[in-house]
Amino acid sequence: MKPDVKEWLKSGEYLPDELRDFHAQKLFFKWLVWKQMGGEGELKSPYLQGLNFVMLQVAVIDYFLWFMGAFGYKLQRTRKKGVEFYNLPETMKAYDNELMEQSRAQFEQWAAERKAQAEEGGEG
Repeated sequence: MKPDVKEWLKSGEYLPDELRDFHAQKLFFKWLVWKQMGGEGELKSPYLQGLNFVMLQVAVIDYFLWFMGAFGYKLQRTRKKGVEFYNLPETMKAYDNELMEQSRAQFEQWAAERKAQAEEGGEG
């Protein structure tokens, strides 16, 4: 592979700014699988059965888009006028907040259960 192509691929410039970070990619593919496909960790599509968010992320980012980048293609936002598209950063932020809220609620439930167990044990 040509050295300049290697460097360009390494830079991640063939990806949108919002998907150049590994953790952002991970969050996006988790959102894609759990929210958009409605699965419990697996995609519902019969063509994608058995794939989880990690497999999908690797197939899309590390293989498909990387190879397309090697041929000079770049994933970028369209400039189409008159269409109200979804906002990727806002969507990912909302999903991240939802995950944090779920974690907080689970922790509070766990803490309440532990407290109840301790109180029961202390009274007996």
